[in-house]
Amino acid sequence: MTAMIGLPIALLVGLLVGRGRTQLVVVALVWYAALAWQTADIAAVGRTAFGGKGGLETVHWWVYWALQPVLLAGAFGLVWIGSRVHDAIRRTVSGSRTPASSPSIPASGSR
Repeated sequence: MTAMIGLPIALLVGLLVGRGRTQLVVVALVWYAALAWQTADIAAVGRTAFGGKGGLETVHWWVYWALQPVLLAGAFGLVWIGSRVHDAIRRTVSGSRTPASSPSIPASGSR
């Protein structure tokens, strides 16, 4: 769930808002909430998770916890990629609105 929720949110934050400390904190909080939800869901009694392991066995498995910071780093990378695209779009849009690039339209009385 951290990948399914955190990574798309990170890309959207980067695309819509850009990059900054506040955006990284928001992405980290969303990722943390998804991690808590995922861990509680996996650890539920009677659940089987990765490779047929029991839920509590999976939550206590070192690979589960070693992978989580990698996913968070990936989310931060998606914020950075999204912010680069956001900046490129802003430059393209603002560059096309400059008076020098717009065609000159003659006044209605002069020809």
